[in-house]
Amino acid sequence: MRQLTKLATVVRRMIIVLAGIMLVMWAVDRYWPDKGIKEYIRLLEKDGPVTHYDVDRSFKIDGDTIIVKTMYITPTQVVIHYKDIKGDVGGWSLSNNALKLFDSKGKELMQRSSSAHSSPWGDEGFLHYEGLGNTINSSLTIRFELFDRNFELALPLGKEDDRR
Repeated sequence: MRQLTKLATVVRRMIIVLAGIMLVMWAVDRYWPDKGIKEYIRLLEKDGPVTHYDVDRSFKIDGDTIIVKTMYITPTQVVIHYKDIKGDVGGWSLSNNALKLFDSKGKELMQRSSSAHSSPWGDEGFLHYEGLGNTINSSLTIRFELFDRNFELALPLGKEDDRR
């Protein structure tokens, strides 16, 4: 009986240690402010000068919160940094193709690629769209279109307080 008690104590302590390690990993992933974004911006600078807009606007779809965190505009592409926070862990996953980007004249900018990392509580990633070229735009618009779910978010350009 004594050996069984010792075994149960060891197993219980291992479970506590593993839960603690998982909690630390979750906290670092959830609250780490940089997550390699500075390195990512250095890669974008290969395209030319990078204009950075702090957007920090969000919308809700089916209990999920989609946050457009920042937007980077280079001479060859527009990149949007987004975060999708799940309302239900077992719910649907965000389809990157559902996020369409339009310029101020209504022309759709084609999505070239996307990258994201996922966790049980959501996704965070980057959407790459074709560049604006030489056209002058006062704003860009993100449209979320997926089945019967629709949302539109205007992203004004050129405001000094949003731009760095």
